[in-house]
Amino acid sequence: MTGVEATGGAAALDGGIPSRPSPLLCKMGEQCAEDPDKAMVTTPEGEVTYREAYELALSLISVFHFEFRLDAGSSVLLYLPNVAEVPSLIAAAQSLGCSLAFRAPSLIEHSLRDDLSLLRPSLVVVLDAASAAVVGAFDVPVLSLRGSTGRGVSLGVARARVPAVDPGAAVPRLPLDPEVLLFSSGTTGAPKAIANRMSSFTSNALKLTAALGISGRDVLYVPVPFFHVYGFIGMVSAILRRATLSIVGKYTIERSRALVGKAGVTVYFGVPTMFVREMNADTLRENPPKTLRLCMMAGAGCSPAMFERCEDYFGCPFVQSYGMSETAATLTVERPGSSEEVRKSSLGFPIAGVSLSIDDDSGEILVKTPALMTRAFSADCHEAEIGDEGGWFHTGDIGFIDDGGRLHVTDRLKDLIVRGGLNVYPSQVERVFRDLAGVSECFAVGYPDAELGERVCLLVVPDGRASITVEELRSFSRGKLEKGQYPDAIVYLDEAPCLPNGKPDKKAMKEIAKRAAAL
Repeated sequence: MTGVEATGGAAALDGGIPSRPSPLLCKMGEQCAEDPDKAMVTTPEGEVTYREAYELALSLISVFHFEFRLDAGSSVLLYLPNVAEVPSLIAAAQSLGCSLAFRAPSLIEHSLRDDLSLLRPSLVVVLDAASAAVVGAFDVPVLSLRGSTGRGVSLGVARARVPAVDPGAAVPRLPLDPEVLLFSSGTTGAPKAIANRMSSFTSNALKLTAALGISGRDVLYVPVPFFHVYGFIGMVSAILRRATLSIVGKYTIERSRALVGKAGVTVYFGVPTMFVREMNADTLRENPPKTLRLCMMAGAGCSPAMFERCEDYFGCPFVQSYGMSETAATLTVERPGSSEEVRKSSLGFPIAGVSLSIDDDSGEILVKTPALMTRAFSADCHEAEIGDEGGWFHTGDIGFIDDGGRLHVTDRLKDLIVRGGLNVYPSQVERVFRDLAGVSECFAVGYPDAELGERVCLLVVPDGRASITVEELRSFSRGKLEKGQYPDAIVYLDEAPCLPNGKPDKKAMKEIAKRAAAL
């Protein structure tokens, strides 16, 4: 894939473009050879075929090389939502050996200056002219997918003035395994940049899809943003299996429910909040999805009772998986064929190559995996330590491994509430109230207290089907919690604050509790 042909008046480059097809580009090319008109990406606005995505990726290789002079030492920062061009952008950049960093587009005005200082990208890719204008204030090249202003270059203009890549002319080169940088979700604090190799994601994606039986016949729905590790592994999984990837762009309950039916989605990768809210939006339970064969929950915990309700409503088996940004997503996954009793409580078995252990003193989950991050860093600290002296990575999660070898996560060390010397784990409190009639979601967080150090606040999102009072909540918890675990404050919310990836924002919840306690 190093030959070029002159198009649009541009001259061919002697010696070609130094590149090697990335894993995603190879899969796009393989599918084009068999069925080029198969849909690769479906959105509420339409679909993109494998042929169109492949041709865009080849064109982007030329754009990156000729227009922006990118090579194996370059890095590309993407401020993009889930749009159809993203897989082609990844395939093209990695074919040149460029590293990729992903950020939430909603953060561009707030975090761009810090991101440029931290990451020093060779190119910034944005969605539209408004975002391009923000980047234009800095001394960095910018490519806009939907028009541009000022110093920015639009994708349409760039494609028209560069040579086209000939995929048939290839020169063997050493394999390229560029970095992918994703930011931790920041559930409990400031996010950090986590770097891993693309080979870690492709390996984990193949193991995950093999465990779930995902194939080219599936339509895989990934509403989780690609700039989050769960969304990224979902996108990579779909294309490596030459399936159809279904994405919604900006997630809303209405858009999501409509797309699942329109696209004929067969497999749904989501966080528990998405499934619960989509189920609750159908108040009469009269319009469940019809085409699903499997749903996977990850990114946050789900009570067994809510798991059962979701499985009953969506009409297919649910499985749970465990992973994190530091491990290229997947560490464990439950088997679809396991009983519901097992699936509703277990996060499954380790995938091939992963070892698990539990710290005897703290109960923390420790892991070893070939897909462990290469580095982690932020503006406030140097690169973080990756593992302990024994090579174990400390996850920060508390859990246990049952007699069958399955993993169970019970809490987060950082979420621990210390009330008057008593350790209160949020999950212990939440577990009591989650299955109470009238409660859709609930979250326990700590807030500062001069006397006890911290007190417990319960944030409740009613489900709208039954009214529930503070007195009823407190009465319900008697005998189910120790005295020090009772909520000191109860706050009702119309909707729980969430991070861009759909996970509960515990940091924002703590601020809500703090403000409520001050009233």
